[in-house]
Amino acid sequence: MMPYSSENKETWNQAVVNHGADFLQSFQWSEFQKSIGQKVIKQEIAGVPVQIIKYPLPLKQSYLYAPHVFSAKGKAQSKKLEKELQELKIICKQEKSIFLRVDFLREQETESAAEMRQELKEAKFKSAPANYYFSAISQPPFAAHLDIGGSEEQILSNMRYNTRRSIRLAKERGVAVEQLENIKSFFNLLTQTSQRKNVGLHPREHYFKLKQAFGEDLVLLMAYNKKQLLAGAMILFFGEQATYLHAGSLPGSQNQEAPYLILWQAILEAKKRGCKILDLGAVAPEGSQNHPWQSITTFKMGWRPKIVNYLSAYDWVNKPFWYKMYCLRKKFSIFNL
Repeated sequence: MMPYSSENKETWNQAVVNHGADFLQSFQWSEFQKSIGQKVIKQEIAGVPVQIIKYPLPLKQSYLYAPHVFSAKGKAQSKKLEKELQELKIICKQEKSIFLRVDFLREQETESAAEMRQELKEAKFKSAPANYYFSAISQPPFAAHLDIGGSEEQILSNMRYNTRRSIRLAKERGVAVEQLENIKSFFNLLTQTSQRKNVGLHPREHYFKLKQAFGEDLVLLMAYNKKQLLAGAMILFFGEQATYLHAGSLPGSQNQEAPYLILWQAILEAKKRGCKILDLGAVAPEGSQNHPWQSITTFKMGWRPKIVNYLSAYDWVNKPFWYKMYCLRKKFSIFNL
């Protein structure tokens, strides 16, 4: 029996934090997923709290996704994961899903990651297809983590000169950052950014329900100059980690350095809440000059974060024929997920 309740926010979240997982395993994330129509399966696996999201597909099919599970911190990591992987496979069979996809909180170049790759191979898990990280149900393989455990002066001194200068210039040019509750204005900002930069956007409902699920643990930071909106960001707080989740800007905001002041205010708010790490999110792989994320990567690297290279996602296939069809979905336009 679980020493914590899957229906109790405080006990579930404490167990998740104790095992080194992030907000993707939080109680609030499961409530958010349920609010947008997904089934969430919660289970204790070898003493570790795990939640798995079930995504429906056409023709009465589905797949399962377990985001950021089995970190290197949890007690279960001192032994092999054979039992954990077998239990995940049992859940996939019980749900009659096509496959189970798993993202692990393990860095690539570590001894535990090498051992895990071998265990996954023995358990018949396979690396997800090469384009997996463009899917809405997998996490990017490269992320930027900024250490904010030091003083404000230390954080400023560690970042690049141009980043410090941009923060100062934003203040000198009259930019001010406010913490607001207006999701509608933020979504309008994201929409304009999406159209200008030709990037994907979640449905409007996604952002509203995300805010409802996380409440005070999710804030909107909006930058203005003389009441003119310039840019905004959605920051999520869970445990000792803050996450730079979504952001958008209007033309001209870069000239006023608004995104830099927003992120600096996010750092200050995260420190106030006791966070030690600010996850800046996805970045392009090192040396990829023409990557679509290159511009945002340049912005993030100015803060001098640590680049974390996670293990790629792995799939365990329950229905080989349907899995092949799913992987070819873009070519044949069968599934839109």
